Amino acid sequence: MPEGFPSTRDHAPAGHGSGSTAAGTASPGGAADASASGASGAHGEVVLSVAGLASARAALPASVRVGLVATMGALHEGHLALVRRSLAETDVTIVSIYVNALQFGVNEDLSTYPRTLDADLALLAPLLKGAPPPDLPAAAVAATPPGTLAPPLRHLIFTPPAAEMRPLSAGTTVTTTVGAAGTNAASEGAARPHFFAGVATVVTSLLALARPTAAYFGEKDAQQLAVVTALVRDLHFPTTIVGVPTVRSPADGLAASSRNVYLTPADRAAASVLYRALRAGHDAWAGAGGGGWSPPPPSARP
Repeated sequence: MPEGFPSTRDHAPAGHGSGSTAAGTASPGGAADASASGASGAHGEVVLSVAGLASARAALPASVRVGLVATMGALHEGHLALVRRSLAETDVTIVSIYVNALQFGVNEDLSTYPRTLDADLALLAPLLKGAPPPDLPAAAVAATPPGTLAPPLRHLIFTPPAAEMRPLSAGTTVTTTVGAAGTNAASEGAARPHFFAGVATVVTSLLALARPTAAYFGEKDAQQLAVVTALVRDLHFPTTIVGVPTVRSPADGLAASSRNVYLTPADRAAASVLYRALRAGHDAWAGAGGGGWSPPPPSARP
């Protein structure tokens, strides 16, 4: 595990399935053992279990602002933009890395989806270590009993096993899924009816566990952002959903995506055509006196 994560909240449970490297699956015990010997003074902590996250979250004073960045790993600059935004606006940032099987359909790429936990932690380490250490809000410091030390704050990286995120007891076959009934025939849900329900279910779980003040999602996935915004509204979560602008390659304008690794050079050239065409139309309109145009935020779209 990269330097910068000195301890874990629990060792990896048996069957922990989140950790892997670009070359293959990492040893679950190895991840926990390696992190325990990391450098001191880091501001991030890896949490390997649902109970560990619940414990860490419960230890935070009520006045601490918590930011959540939910990812499936294979991190890129778009994810890092979400993390930076959370670091700038909240006291403690929780980054989840969990490949959510519920949002994959039959014959989709669940088995081949890139799982690069070691690389992900290497990307996060300088970001979290380079950020100022989280400070307790003044109200929390004032509420600390005399003669005791306020607890140190750490940013958290949550990498749970699938068996804990989707537990199934031996005595029942009942499982819970959160629907997304508001999606319409023009949405991605028409072709992938499982997708939005899968997203809504895992986001509901993460919101319940992390209890964030704010959760950060990319505007690149505009329909997903709209579904999550509606979910928080309809289920009365006390969380603000923050959309963060799309991060694009400066070379060809292609939006950052974990699945870009699937693209051949020819695929990538073709994939960037739509964005370049839209930019060309935008610039031509502005040059003709149209004054330019910017799309409305996803929350305002029908």
